[in-house]
Amino acid sequence: MTDCPFCSYVGGSFDQALIAYQDDSTLVVPSRHQRPGNRGHCLVATRHHVGAIYTLDDAAAASVFVVVRSAAIATKQAFHADGISIRQNNDAAADQDVFHFHVHVIPRYANDTDDAYEIVPEAVRIDQARALRACWPRATA
Repeated sequence: MTDCPFCSYVGGSFDQALIAYQDDSTLVVPSRHQRPGNRGHCLVATRHHVGAIYTLDDAAAASVFVVVRSAAIATKQAFHADGISIRQNNDAAADQDVFHFHVHVIPRYANDTDDAYEIVPEAVRIDQARALRACWPRATA
C-alpha cells in the first residue's frame, strides 16, 4: 500500500536508520508525533499490511506482543522512564488514524502532562531509534 507509512518503511521509502528493530513479522520505529514530555514514543507494527486487530492472525499477534515487551524494556531503559504506557487503537471512533495495525509504546514519567503532540524531526527520531537499538534486550527463552 503506497499511502501507508508502515508499508513505506517496509518498502524502504524512509531512512532505514529510523527502524529501531525489525524481524520477519514486525518493525519498530519512533513515532513521528510525540508529546514533548514523552519523547521516545515508539510504534510496533506488523511488516505485512493488516488494517486492524480484527484481522490479525494468532501467529502475528503473538509475534507483535513479544516485540512490544522488548520495546517496553528498551524504551524504559533508553529514555529513563518511570513507567510505560501501551496503547493500540482500532477504527476512527477509537482514534486510529493510520489504518495499519500498530501498538504505541510510550515512556511515562511521574509528572508528565497531556501536552499536544508535536512532529518530531527525523534527526531526533534517528537518535531515538539508535538509543532503542542500544538498549534492545537479548532474546529470552
